[in-house]
Amino acid sequence: MVNEKCWIIYYKKYCNWILGKLVYESTGGPGSVDFDWEKVIENRNSIIGFNHTHPSGIETPSAIDDFTMTGWVKALGKSLICG
Repeated sequence: MVNEKCWIIYYKKYCNWILGKLVYESTGGPGSVDFDWEKVIENRNSIIGFNHTHPSGIETPSAIDDFTMTGWVKALGKSLICG
């Protein structure tokens, strides 16, 4: 059985580029994953989004994904990348 994984995406400015970096990997169960929300709040100014796997093969965001990302967009007060 394969479990979902999730990463927080941070940015770093480099010359005229903004580079995203996947950090703080979390592993969950086959249908869900939690991550350290305190890390999100502590580093909110550097976060540009989140990425997580769908080991079941689903290629589109679920209703829970949409709900969760909407909550994070409201909480952080900015647009986010969701991968």
